[in-house]
Amino acid sequence: MKKLYFLITLAILVISCEKEEINTKFLNEVATHPVELLKYTQLPPEIHEHLDIINNAASQKGEQIFGNIDKRIVIKRIKSGKDFSYTFSLLKIELAKNQLNNYYFDNLVFKDNKNSNPIVIRYIPTIEWQEGERDIRKFSGQIVFYTLEGKKINQIEVENGMQVASDEKQVCHYTLESVVLQCYGGEGSMLDQPYKCYKIYTYKESCTSGGSPGDGGGGTGTGPGDPPSIPSEPTEGWEPGGSNGGGITDPTIQDPKCQTTLEDVKKVFPNTNENILRTITALINIYGKDFGIDTEEKMQHFLAQAGHESTNYAGTEFSAFEENLNYRIANLGIKDFGLYFNPVTNPTENPAKANPNDYIRSSNPIYVDPVTFANYVYADINRGFRSKLGNISAGDGYKYRGRGIFQLTGRYNYTQFNNFYSASYDSSVNVVNNPELVASDMKIAVISALWFFKNKVMADLNITSTTTVEEVTEKINGGTKGLAHRKRLYSLSTSNIDCI
Repeated sequence: MKKLYFLITLAILVISCEKEEINTKFLNEVATHPVELLKYTQLPPEIHEHLDIINNAASQKGEQIFGNIDKRIVIKRIKSGKDFSYTFSLLKIELAKNQLNNYYFDNLVFKDNKNSNPIVIRYIPTIEWQEGERDIRKFSGQIVFYTLEGKKINQIEVENGMQVASDEKQVCHYTLESVVLQCYGGEGSMLDQPYKCYKIYTYKESCTSGGSPGDGGGGTGTGPGDPPSIPSEPTEGWEPGGSNGGGITDPTIQDPKCQTTLEDVKKVFPNTNENILRTITALINIYGKDFGIDTEEKMQHFLAQAGHESTNYAGTEFSAFEENLNYRIANLGIKDFGLYFNPVTNPTENPAKANPNDYIRSSNPIYVDPVTFANYVYADINRGFRSKLGNISAGDGYKYRGRGIFQLTGRYNYTQFNNFYSASYDSSVNVVNNPELVASDMKIAVISALWFFKNKVMADLNITSTTTVEEVTEKINGGTKGLAHRKRLYSLSTSNIDCI
């Protein structure tokens, strides 16, 4: 059970945390930027526009899930980082008898940041609290968090102003314990693989029930296992038991996140090295929220696609973090790279295409030479306008070959990711000068995958429960290559992966 601190001057309750500095930082921010009480008519024009969008989206859902905004109730606004958070009381609607008792309060909370999703917070007090003094500082009952579409994000139990620990939802935090190198390949290895070493991170996992403001790796995550702050006192105009639905408000809104567990991930990828999975799971839980992995559907699709893209020649997922260039000479121009090569049976058939015999690996003539092959097929001079990769210098093709979980490829993509990573995480890292880091450093490999998935998939596709594997795969590689394997992994993900 976690204590709740009540800030009398601002009438704000916040969940405490094992790390006391989290609450101190939050309370200092609240004190520096006090809550403003506004009338509906005092709202900035852009907020009215935002509300119109929300109302239109809600009206298109058919059956009304939440009530409309009560324009008679005073609105709370608080400065939260660079953005303002707004909290509105919602009118009650008649609920089906089998849902809940009809005594509840709904608040709509959102930031003026257009990238932030609105959250509806529903407060369901106990009968004892309803029949007592109704002191919000001693609130008892359930607090449930929903998306605007009515999907439950999280639920917490509160008794006499104290959050009750729950076994259902947890927040997991990770402390880096060690970094080791695991090396594979070399002389005598299968398919003459070069000697490679991968940097593996070991994290200590600490999971606790509930959550706290700002907790979770410095992010502002709120969602499954990490609910927003406990509500403040009722605002002006609150009528206990009345038809207006009440005015309990919450001064902050934080973005949802989704975490998973090693045990669940192992059920999807049972053949993958456990140390690799432990590292990947921890890194996704730490950084996934930065890239919008905030629902189980997004997590499931991400894991299914990432598992397929990192599958090695033996069929084991999350085991190949560098492009497999073991293409057979006999398949060039027939099964593989028909735009670039003539078939070995007629190697000079088309003068505009290459002779496959010029790309034979000296140590094993069955396969292509990876260096000359990559420098040819990935060079911009040999590619169409829409498929250029920014490889304009000699040697760029092999230097910027596919690496990481989603096989980051081409100088342009390495440069774009480097700019992001350097600005967001570590300015001392330069993957343009050291592209091997995308494969050898698991932290960079996972973050590059999350970055790719956000920009390549989620930027164009709103992932929901109806999103298909075909739709996501088309965004990943422009086709349906490996679709059967991707579908199998997605099926395992939907059966085993939930947000904790």
